[in-house]
Amino acid sequence: MQKQAKVLLVDDSPQVLDQEKKLIERTGVSISLACTGPEAIKKIHIERPDVVFLDLMLPEMGGEAICRFIRADPRLKDTAVVIVTGKTGGGTMQECFNCGCDAFVTKPFTAGEILNKLKVILDDKEIYLDWDRLKEV
Repeated sequence: MQKQAKVLLVDDSPQVLDQEKKLIERTGVSISLACTGPEAIKKIHIERPDVVFLDLMLPEMGGEAICRFIRADPRLKDTAVVIVTGKTGGGTMQECFNCGCDAFVTKPFTAGEILNKLKVILDDKEIYLDWDRLKEV
């Protein structure tokens, strides 16, 4: 039996969290939510998600610091990080990749962008979902 993928969504905007959750829950993965950096760190340690969709601008601890924290912990080496941000200024994408993220999505995002990033990452982890079933929904 194949393991169920775990995804953590981290954003301080309830609307963005709801939008991401509605898109991703159709895939059948296990989803948890966090609104602050410290809450995200706690959930990452307890739940060990396969993928973290992480807002760059968070209260208390920004997404870049959280990403660096994940990359510094050998127990979390297999956790993929997708930075999701509305910040589009020069160098933002490079900053994100410098902190160790696996992928980058700008807000506002489309369903295709989020689901595509998820598919690529999960396929790489050999966690395969029935993506054809999603086309029927």
